[in-house]
Amino acid sequence: MLKGFGGYPDTNPIGDRYGTQAPLRFGDYIAKFDIVPESPNFRALTDQKLDESKSPDSIREELMAIFANEGGAWTLRAQLCRDLEENPIEDAATPWPEQGNPYIPVATITVKPQKSWSEERVTVLNEQTAFRPWHGVEAHRPLGSVMRARRAVYPVIQDLRSQLNGCPMHEPRSLPALD
Repeated sequence: MLKGFGGYPDTNPIGDRYGTQAPLRFGDYIAKFDIVPESPNFRALTDQKLDESKSPDSIREELMAIFANEGGAWTLRAQLCRDLEENPIEDAATPWPEQGNPYIPVATITVKPQKSWSEERVTVLNEQTAFRPWHGVEAHRPLGSVMRARRAVYPVIQDLRSQLNGCPMHEPRSLPALD
């Protein structure tokens, strides 16, 4: 219920499932995507409570420790549009039923142990870089009215962030060199 109101439960986010609300083109298909924990250590974190009273940065500290010491993997999955009435493109509020229309694994994302956070990364990635769903190739373009609305709003938000940060936003053209 908390997630439905836009809040986040005090569980470890590495163990959570994340998904697209709006569909995207998937080559010759239309699909919604999700990412689910794959490695045993990530799956073990599903619904695991985090004690946020220890520190104002308790979530960050927990994630940094996991990524520095363990690494892990997620599975990227696609749910293909099979029926435009049951899987509407224009109504992002209508969930696509998984019964008879399951998510299909398409890739594994593996993260080796690494430094996952630093002030420099925050500056480059959060404060100076703009990401949009339209940075992808045409074969993966966003679909539906919600995505069309986002396409119009994102440049306005990018310009406002740039003004507030006193720094121009940069469109990613390659992976930034981060420590």
